Amino acid sequence: MQKKHSLVFVLILLSVTLIYRYGIYKPDDNPPMIVATVPENYAQNVPVDIKSIKFIFNEKMEDSLYTGRVGRELPVDIATWEDTDRTVLNIPINGPLPYQTSYTFVLNPDDTLQALTSKSASALMTDIKGNELPSFFLSFRTQWDPASEEVINKLAFNELDDADKDGLEDELELKIRTDPHHVDTDGDGLSDYDEYCKYRTDATKADSDGDGKIDSDWHERREYTYTIRAICEINDPVDLESMNDLFQDVKIIAKQTPMSHTRYEILLYPDSKPHLLPTKFPYHQLPPAVEKYTQSGFATNFSPRMQREVQRMISECHSDLKVIERVQFEMAQMQLVYEGAAFLYSRVDEENQLVMTRDPLEELKPESLKEFQTVEQLLEGIFYGDSMFKARQHGVCDSRATLRATMLKAAGIPTRLTLAIPLIYCYDGEKEELVRNLKRERFRSGGYVVPRPKSLGHGVIVNHSYIEVYVNNKWIRVDRDLNEGPVFNDNQIYLKIISFADWGDVDFTGSWALEEWFEHRPYKTVELSDADPEYTSVYSDTSSHSVP
Repeated sequence: MQKKHSLVFVLILLSVTLIYRYGIYKPDDNPPMIVATVPENYAQNVPVDIKSIKFIFNEKMEDSLYTGRVGRELPVDIATWEDTDRTVLNIPINGPLPYQTSYTFVLNPDDTLQALTSKSASALMTDIKGNELPSFFLSFRTQWDPASEEVINKLAFNELDDADKDGLEDELELKIRTDPHHVDTDGDGLSDYDEYCKYRTDATKADSDGDGKIDSDWHERREYTYTIRAICEINDPVDLESMNDLFQDVKIIAKQTPMSHTRYEILLYPDSKPHLLPTKFPYHQLPPAVEKYTQSGFATNFSPRMQREVQRMISECHSDLKVIERVQFEMAQMQLVYEGAAFLYSRVDEENQLVMTRDPLEELKPESLKEFQTVEQLLEGIFYGDSMFKARQHGVCDSRATLRATMLKAAGIPTRLTLAIPLIYCYDGEKEELVRNLKRERFRSGGYVVPRPKSLGHGVIVNHSYIEVYVNNKWIRVDRDLNEGPVFNDNQIYLKIISFADWGDVDFTGSWALEEWFEHRPYKTVELSDADPEYTSVYSDTSSHSVP
C-alpha cells in the first residue's frame, strides 16, 4: 500500500513538473508583454508612407494571428510574424496615410479601449497557450504636410495672406475663383469659408443648383452634402450662438415655457472639414472678444508655476497647431485615475464657492475611489486644472476637457469648454421608431438605450465634454483629435448645446438634476432623418470623411 501511495505521489509530482515546464499551467505565469512598437507609442510626425505597424513581444505568441474588426479609417493588411520565434508581429499598411492624422491600433479592446480615436483599428490576440492578452493600444500621429509647414514661416495671422480674414488664404480663394477681399463672394448669406468647408455649395453662385432658391435657404444648404435632420427638445442651459458652427445649423421652432422644453430644428453635417492654417505662435495679437478665453478660471485654474511649466513644454512649438498637438501628446502620457464625473451636479455660488447638489461619492464603489476618500480629494484629483496638471492625472471626458483647456489657456491659446448630448438617447422600446428614417445603418446602430426611471431621484445622464480652440479666426473643436465632428466612437452622434469659458459660468443644477429626471428629462430627440446629397459639389475633392 505504501509503495502504491509513493508511486501516485511520484506521478503527481512528475505531472506537475511537466505541466509547469511546458507551460500548460503556471500558477504565477504572467501573460506575454509588448516591449516595443513601431512606431513608438504616442509618436508624432510619423511618415505618411510608413509601411507597417509592429508589435514586439517578450515571448512567443500563438500561430493564429488575429481576428476581429479592423477600423475603416486605418488601411491595414493581414498580419504576419516577422521572425521564426513569433515575437514580432508585422501588420502592413496598405497605401500612404493622410498628413496630420491621429491613429490608434487596439489589441484586445475592452469596453473602454474599443475606439479611442475616430481613426482606429482593433485586433484580438492570444498567447502561445491560447490565453487572451490584456488590452494594449498604440497611438501615433502622422507628419505635417510639407506645403502647410511652409505657412508657419509666414507672418502672424493678422498679417497672413488672407485679406478678408475669412479663414481661406488669398492663394486658395484665387484657385476656387472667390473674391479674396469679400467674406461672401456671391452675396447669398453664406460665407465663402462655410460654402467651401461645410455646405459644398458653389461660393461663386448665389443659387448653386439654379432652381430659383438662394443657397442659404434652410433646405437648399443640404443639397450638396450628407446631412442629418433632427427635432430636439432641450432644457437650458443652451447657447444658440455656439450651437451653430461648422458641423451644425440650429434654429428655435418653439420657445420654452415653465412646463416644457424649447424645441429646436437641427441640421448636422458629419462630412464638414475645416481649412486650417498653422499660424505663427506666440500670437502677434488676439481679438479683444476672445482674450478672456486665455485667462485662468474657476476650474480651468492655472498657477504661475503651471504656466511656466507649460510655456517650457511648448517652447519649441512655432505654430498654434503645434502647440495644440504638443498638449495632446503630453496629456496622452498622463494617468486616467477615475471613471466618473460630478460636474453636472454642482454649481458655483455668489461667493465663488463650489456647491454640490448631492454627494458625488454616493454611487461610487470603494475600489473606484483609489486615493479619493472625500469629495474634496476627488475634486482636487479630477476637477481643478492646476492640481490635475501637478499630479499628471485626469478623469474622463469632463475632467479631461478641463485639464486640456487649462493647459492651452496657460499656453496662450484661447480655449473654451463645450458640452454635447447624444442625439439618440432613448428609454426602452423607443429607439426603433426614432431611427426608422435614418438611411445609414452605421448611425441606426448607435445611440443609447437606458432603463426608464422608476422613481424620483433616478435617471441616466449621458453627455460628452470637449473643448474648442480659437485658430484662424474661428472656434475649432478639439477632443481626441483636432476638430472631430459630431460622430464619436464610429457611430455615436452628439449634438453640441453650449460652450463656455469655465464650468463656473454655467449652472446645470436647475434643469439637469436627477430629482427632476423622472418627470422632465432635460433632452429628447422626437424626430430624426437623414439625406444624401442631390448634387456633386465643385469642391468634392475637399471632402474629409465619406460616410459609408
